[in-house]
Amino acid sequence: MQSELEDLQITTENLDDLVDLDFSSTLAVDCCRAFFFKNYQQGLSVLMTEFFVLLVVLIFLMPVSLIVLRSLGSLPEDSAGITQLLLSLFGIALLGISVWNLYLCKQAKQSKSLAQLMEEVDKYNGIVKTLGLIDQLESVGNSDSKLSETNNRTEVIEALKVTKSSLVNALKVEKIIRKHQGFIDRRYQLLSELENNLTTLLTFDRINQTSEYGRLLNESLQIGMTVHKEVRKLQN
Repeated sequence: MQSELEDLQITTENLDDLVDLDFSSTLAVDCCRAFFFKNYQQGLSVLMTEFFVLLVVLIFLMPVSLIVLRSLGSLPEDSAGITQLLLSLFGIALLGISVWNLYLCKQAKQSKSLAQLMEEVDKYNGIVKTLGLIDQLESVGNSDSKLSETNNRTEVIEALKVTKSSLVNALKVEKIIRKHQGFIDRRYQLLSELENNLTTLLTFDRINQTSEYGRLLNESLQIGMTVHKEVRKLQN
């Protein structure tokens, strides 16, 4: 991938810095993306995380409980009693995970705007990767003549730069609203930049939609409009 396309990507590290979520909040956003936006990859990630958390709870809870019961002289000595004890501890762990899941569901409902923005980041990165694939095809001479329009590629690059700026500013606005409600001036400055970015995107000429470049430009514009809508929801 060319360096200009690498610079356009929003990396995982960039995203982590922009959203600044703790473990529980990250899992809540992943839950929201899984259930509200049908992102099954995120859903699988949530299930694996919860299974890991359950294992950690059991690994911590069972030995500690056994040691405490033994010190109190209440540890059952027969196999049936030990089995019942282990099942009880397993039930307690499941109950704890269930209560935590209720909290996550509540958090997920409050994180829909952030989840939507992160979905748009994934779409945006997908456009950048597609553009990189087109460049590779052109470099080996396997592309259609429509893909060789340099001016179209330049316009898509410019649109992606504006879209990236919109995404970054929207994530900053969301973070400010979530963590620092008092920073009104900074929030309005970012909102003004978002308005300008949307206006800029709308000035781009619509390339022939049957071409790959036209499709990428249109997808970039759709991301920009979705970002603008989500920020308006946050503002309200």
